[in-house]
Formats: sequence, C-alpha cells, structure tokens
Amino acid sequence: KGVQLAPGNYAGGIDGVQIGILNMSTGKSNGFQVGVVNYSKDSTTHKIGLVNVNPKTRIQMMAFTGNTSKMNAAVRVKNRPTYTLLGIGTHYLDLNDKFSGCVFYRAGLHYPIAGNLEISGDLGYFHIENFENEDAETPERMYSLQARVNLEYKIRPKFSIFASGGYGMTRYYDKNKFYEKKPIIEIGVVLF
Repeated sequence: KGVQLAPGNYAGGIDGVQIGILNMSTGKSNGFQVGVVNYSKDSTTHKIGLVNVNPKTRIQMMAFTGNTSKMNAAVRVKNRPTYTLLGIGTHYLDLNDKFSGCVFYRAGLHYPIAGNLEISGDLGYFHIENFENEDAETPERMYSLQARVNLEYKIRPKFSIFASGGYGMTRYYDKNKFYEKKPIIEIGVVLF
C-alpha cells in the first residue's frame, strides 16, 4: 500500500503507485505503475510507460523495408488496444552511400476491421546516426518525427504481412531547421 519510488520496484501486489524505471508486480493490483518498463501479472493494473507488459501482452518480432531505411528489425509489445515498437534500422536513405542507421520508438493504437485484417496508427521518434560520414550538408546525428497508418493481414496465427504509409520530418539536433520532409512507405512481416 502507498507509493514505491526507486529505479526498480517489486511488489507482490499493489494498492497504490509504483514509480521507477522498472516496475514489477506479481499479485493482485489495484493501482498504477509509472515507468519506462512496467510488468504486472494482473491485466487490470493501470500502466503509464514506454513498454507495458501483462499476461495478455503479445511480444512480436517485425522485419521490414521502406524508403527511410533499407533493413529494419523491431520488437512490438502489443496490448489491447495499444502497442509500442522498439527497433533499429540500417542504411538510412538519402544521407549518402556509406553506412548509416537509426534507432526508434513508436507508440500507437490498433483495431481489427475484418476477419484477419487490422488497421493501426502510430507516432514515432527516430534517432539517426550518420557516424563519421558527415559532410557540409549531412551532420553526424539527426532526429525524425514520423506518423504512420498500417494495414496488417494475418496469414497464420503467428505470421502476418503489413504495409505502412505515413509522413516524416527530419531535423538537425543543433539547428532550428529541417533536413527533409517526405512521405513514408514500408512493407514487412510480423512473427509470433
């Protein structure tokens, strides 16, 4: 009962609030978890965080390609009706021919529309790393804010295909201006 406030919190049950980087509860919960990663065995626990996990959560692997980065891999933590994605991508396009990449976090909502077809939408933050390949026009690091609408079709219980369309705005970290603005197109697979 009450408040747990620490980098990591563990309780058999909650009748109050856990606030920390990692919050875990293994029993009946009548409260809130606020942190980066929240885990609870009780699916009725209210969670506010970047990654929220309970017994009904599906953790899925995604692989996709698109017009922003060539090869991407992500882990999707899917609850009802929300999901989050943590991922990496290589060869961020439009920078140059040398190696570049990105790490990203996306959060959104999903909704089944017919049979095995689902629609979803999300917002994401991408950190883009050009490593030592910067030049006068392309800095070593940038960030991008992106929005997407996704259509996903379940072929088998643990295998789906998807297509995404959206828009992204890439900005310099050290300047108050855009590097580029462009539409986003992606296709890929979902496993598990």
